[in-house]
Amino acid sequence: LQSHGCTINVHKQGDGAVNNLAAMRNSPLRDQGVVIDGKANDGIVVVNNDKSTPSPVVHQFDRDKELKVAMRKRTSLMLARWRSSL
Repeated sequence: LQSHGCTINVHKQGDGAVNNLAAMRNSPLRDQGVVIDGKANDGIVVVNNDKSTPSPVVHQFDRDKELKVAMRKRTSLMLARWRSSL
């Protein structure tokens, strides 16, 4: 890929733009400090390894029960707002 001008950067789990949560299935994400209380509508935020920066992209959020419920609520709210805007 480099010969075509592409570069690949591999980051430690929780340090890059994409936080892949499937690798962290051994205990609830809140117990690991990945899910914290925050200012989101449902009161939770997924953070990177620094424990304060929200993860821009959360991959495989459905592996954690608390996060799955929160994301379903967020999705429903977003869908309702979109439908009401039509």
